[in-house]
Amino acid sequence: MKRFSAFVLSALLLCLLMTATLSAPAMAVKTVEIHVDNGRKPYKNVAFYYVYGKHIEWWQGGAKFVFKPGTPEYEVIEEFMLALPGELGVEVLVGELHLVEGYVRAKYIFDGIIQFKDYMFIDNEGVMIVEWVYGTGLNVTIYSKAAVNLTASEVEGYGFAGWKKRVIGYGEICDPLLGCRKQPIYDSTPTAQVPLGSEVLVVPVEGIVKMEMAKGPAKIVTEDKTVTECHLVKHCEEICPIPIDPHCHCPPPQCIKICWFECEPVEKLVKVRKRVYEEPYPIYLGGGPNLGIADANKNIKAGMTFWDREPDYWLVYDAQGLAEVWKVDNWFNRVVLIWPVPHEVTVVKARS
Repeated sequence: MKRFSAFVLSALLLCLLMTATLSAPAMAVKTVEIHVDNGRKPYKNVAFYYVYGKHIEWWQGGAKFVFKPGTPEYEVIEEFMLALPGELGVEVLVGELHLVEGYVRAKYIFDGIIQFKDYMFIDNEGVMIVEWVYGTGLNVTIYSKAAVNLTASEVEGYGFAGWKKRVIGYGEICDPLLGCRKQPIYDSTPTAQVPLGSEVLVVPVEGIVKMEMAKGPAKIVTEDKTVTECHLVKHCEEICPIPIDPHCHCPPPQCIKICWFECEPVEKLVKVRKRVYEEPYPIYLGGGPNLGIADANKNIKAGMTFWDREPDYWLVYDAQGLAEVWKVDNWFNRVVLIWPVPHEVTVVKARS
């Protein structure tokens, strides 16, 4: 009985191992190939960056990070500026040397996917501007096609699909003298391998159909203006003819009164109304970022409406961490405080 039990136990273990071995390929993640077109006529496939996962929380545009004094980001530059004289070789022989005023501005261009804080920024012509003012704060402004909120997303991977020749199959070519041979079939369409059913954020690096300068809506403003007006002043002069013969006892000749008007300039303060547009910024049509699903349909269309790289959010940090979140409306040039929720709506200008 013991031998039989041992045999049965061994057989059961073998079956379990075979079942596990057979089920492993079935559990493998299925992938699909995706292509991207520019979303506008004339339609064409384009190279693209991509981010995929179970859920992608994103917005079109960039962001501005505002760090107040006391934050680690602000202090990094402050420490550098305080140590700068020594790094340059300045020695204080007698007395003290103090930093009383400082300003730093640096501009960077990026082509790819970068991460700052809990956010990813994607662009092929992205811009990052770092501005630091001693005693005031540090601003890191990122202009990008798309931004991903990593805290609210489940990102599983990312990459770049560029133009490269790849073999997708083989065809047979036959010649009466040389016989038949297999010829590779090439395809250079930018392609990404993405797990089936996942959300995919695609960010084209080409395919822009049109570029314009957006100014936002026009508004009528009233302002004081000094104008010079002509004030007519009347002048008169009486002209009396001189008698021809002074010894003549003739009646005196009649005098003639001549009048004329002269223009005297007068300055006057008046109210004038004029149409004013906001500061222009570039917007694009075609080739914008878009979110799709990796399914049997290989093509994901790029964004079909106008888009820009302007910051869509301001994130303000103090010594305790994230303190405020502002939502930007670039068209109306205003920023609204959305977190923490204020008792009264607070609105400021996006661009001064």
